[in-house]
Amino acid sequence: SLGEASLSVRAMILAHEGERLRHLGRDEDANKCFTSLLKLLPEDKGNVPPASLICFGVAAWEVGHAEQAEQLFQMGESRLGLSLQDTLCRLLALRYQATMAQDKGDYVVAMSLLNRAEGVATGRVAADEPFWNCLFVQKGWLFFLLNDKKTALESFSRALNNAPLPATAALAIEGAGRCHLDAQQGEEASRLFSDCLQLRLKHFASDTPSLGRLALLHAHARDMVNMPEQAAELFAKAA
Repeated sequence: SLGEASLSVRAMILAHEGERLRHLGRDEDANKCFTSLLKLLPEDKGNVPPASLICFGVAAWEVGHAEQAEQLFQMGESRLGLSLQDTLCRLLALRYQATMAQDKGDYVVAMSLLNRAEGVATGRVAADEPFWNCLFVQKGWLFFLLNDKKTALESFSRALNNAPLPATAALAIEGAGRCHLDAQQGEEASRLFSDCLQLRLKHFASDTPSLGRLALLHAHARDMVNMPEQAAELFAKAA
């Protein structure tokens, strides 16, 4: 059996690698990584380090085991201390728990979890860390779902600071485009959807559902500014 230190190291490496692959759009490889990580989870979790429990929670969520993920996050977070590493693990757990709440339609609960994460990170996590890009993308989509498009747009703008990873940038640009589309600002929405399409084609060309969705949104934006021929072409691409 793996020693506690060895388990912690392997769990962290596999969780980070799985997330990296997911951000690169390599979903099949990411799922293999997360599945390999879950195979390391001992039946008796009493001696599993809390940071490792958070990593196992990430893996469980990423392969579709939401109930198991929730239990692991709660167990791990309750045991975390105040070190910087534990703080980063707590932030990860809070962001995933917010995603789970959002998926259930519990938007207010999700926002409270993200606000808590922001409070924990303020003064402890450097302003140029990717954590902030991811946090503001999540908050942006939550504000969008709560129909606060102005604050959503502000969050998406903050998410684009400090050169975020392509996957994070794509989500933020699409979100900003959706805000402008809902505000009947077709020209700006069209520009953003075009930028997002180019970004996804460059980094995630195999993600056809996202490309189709963006082509459809772009078509609606072009139609809004009375460009029916371009809109028809984009509708055809989205089909």
